[in-house]
Amino acid sequence: MKIKVLSIMLLVASALITKVNAQCAVTKSVLENNLISYTTDKERVYRNEDLENGVQMVQIQMDANQKAPNETQYSFNLYVFVGSSEPKMPIAPRVILLTLSNRTTLTLKANKIKTIHKEELTVNACTFELSSDDVDKITSYAILNMEILDNRLGANLKFKPYDMLILEQTTCLAKAIIQK
Repeated sequence: MKIKVLSIMLLVASALITKVNAQCAVTKSVLENNLISYTTDKERVYRNEDLENGVQMVQIQMDANQKAPNETQYSFNLYVFVGSSEPKMPIAPRVILLTLSNRTTLTLKANKIKTIHKEELTVNACTFELSSDDVDKITSYAILNMEILDNRLGANLKFKPYDMLILEQTTCLAKAIIQK
């Protein structure tokens, strides 16, 4: 399935209207075929408090990938990383439910899943391709709750992240693209 692309001008207009002040850390990469990719740093959105019972944490990251050389259209991805140590269950974020401030829920399904084992930590990393409608929603409304579902394990993790984090990351990507 081809995802819709979002014109950078629409994204920039959205970012300027909402007046978000974010500390931006974006890496620019030149991919094959001279396509440009912009990637934000990972940001932690959740860590359990009962560390004596194992660690469970969630980080997110976004990128914007140029669709063709000299184009102003980009595709957007959201990456979700869930790290767990024993005895916590290693949840793979196959589905993400974002409850928005307009009281709607945005459901995102993972396109790619990768498991990484680091010492005593298991990290499940999932990629979510965002349509232009998805980007419009997550840049228009604050996030009230985030729920990660692993339908294979029948497990979930629900928490309240910083409500403007995805908007800030999207704004950082837009600023990086404008500055080229």
